[in-house]
Amino acid sequence: MLERMEIPSNIEVHPPLVGSTIYCDYEQIEIVFVNLLTNAIQAIGSNNGSIDITISDDPDPKYVQIMVRDSGCGVPPNMSDKLFEPFFTIKQTGTGLGLVSCKSIVKEHGGYIDIDSTFGKGTTIKIRLPKESEFDSMYLGSQERALKN
Repeated sequence: MLERMEIPSNIEVHPPLVGSTIYCDYEQIEIVFVNLLTNAIQAIGSNNGSIDITISDDPDPKYVQIMVRDSGCGVPPNMSDKLFEPFFTIKQTGTGLGLVSCKSIVKEHGGYIDIDSTFGKGTTIKIRLPKESEFDSMYLGSQERALKN
């Protein structure tokens, strides 16, 4: 996905050093990460900055934790609680539906999404996704059907 995105030359993206396997609707999860990376790029703007993506084990072994951290402008403290509300945006342009759809997709996968932002310093999005889900059985079922054909 990173290879298909246009990352401005003033921004360094540090992809995860390790990976993890989860069973998911990858097209939906890709929408989440495109939204998060687009937000991070817009938050950094024309300043030099970075986006760090990490994948790690969650304290609950049933989950994997993915963090997207940017060095952008951050969110004013009085607005951070509203970021997941439909049609709320702090951008000049935008619909206010990006983070709402991210939360919905993550929730549909049995996961959680949280934001920690410091105004003037950047934002960290933490996503917890289950390692196993209904997509696990769907994937295995499609493999079994393919083997029978």
